[in-house]
Amino acid sequence: MNRYPSVFILVVLTFACVTPLSISQSFEYVPQYENNHSPVIDIEEERLKSPGGALLRSIVLPGWGQYYNNSDSWRRGQLHLAADVSLILGLIYLNTNANRLENNMYSFAELNAGINLRSVGRTVELAAGNYLNLDEYNQAQLISRNWDRLIDDLPQNRWQWGSDDQRVEYVQLRERVESQRQQIPAVITLMVVNRVISGVNAFVQARNMNSQLPEVSFSLEPQFDTTAFSATLTYRF
Repeated sequence: MNRYPSVFILVVLTFACVTPLSISQSFEYVPQYENNHSPVIDIEEERLKSPGGALLRSIVLPGWGQYYNNSDSWRRGQLHLAADVSLILGLIYLNTNANRLENNMYSFAELNAGINLRSVGRTVELAAGNYLNLDEYNQAQLISRNWDRLIDDLPQNRWQWGSDDQRVEYVQLRERVESQRQQIPAVITLMVVNRVISGVNAFVQARNMNSQLPEVSFSLEPQFDTTAFSATLTYRF
């Protein structure tokens, strides 16, 4: 008799697959006991996907949420993952190239203007690109009455370009450094956007997958004065 419930469940599931309605059926099941222990019921089911879990996975690593939802078909996730890898490589390149150009700029200024820009502030760095020397800069500020922009006449703040061409070349190097630095926030923004889009897509995908699963309710109730159980199965599409 222990085969009857399995046969009955199979019949009910088959009928439910071809009929769009709710079914409620009761039957009795007499479990087999071994060594006077309670029976163990193993239920195999398709697990629901967590939309929140899919969202968080894709925010941490774009594409992970799509892989979590369906590891056999996650083409969309692969595209987000490839985009993230490309953006990370681009970020590394921009940062590395900006550091290299900045070091070249510092070396050029130290060699041709006699000033160590690493030890001074941004004000001196900008002034060195607009004037041949510190005296020329301070004179221009005095004429313009920009008293608050004067730079202290200290040894570490002094520079002297050999020619105007050298000053222009320094300005060009500095502009290249700034150009590289300014692209870094844009790449980081794209990385964030890619993660958000991947996360939202994974969230919606998981929710849609869950909505396509049938709703199943299964309960067991013991029958008094007997060793049988009363089982109720509700299967709805």
